[in-house]
Amino acid sequence: MTDFDLQDKGDGRFALTGDMSFETANEILKASESRLRQHASLEIDLSGVEKADSAGLALMLEWKACLLYTSDAADEYNPV
Repeated sequence: MTDFDLQDKGDGRFALTGDMSFETANEILKASESRLRQHASLEIDLSGVEKADSAGLALMLEWKACLLYTSDAADEYNPV
């Protein structure tokens, strides 16, 4: 059972709810990587995240790195 839900809101917009922690970060990365790479810009709504730790921060940095490698639009990464 996962402690998170990643919803695709369309046009590079995603919403993450639940935990973004050491226990879930790798699962979230696996669930998000291929979907995030399809977009030139990202907006990730984190308002539904209930628990976060340093692994959650590392996950956000990984998302930014994914965007850097797939697009020249890395400045358009907008976690909200």
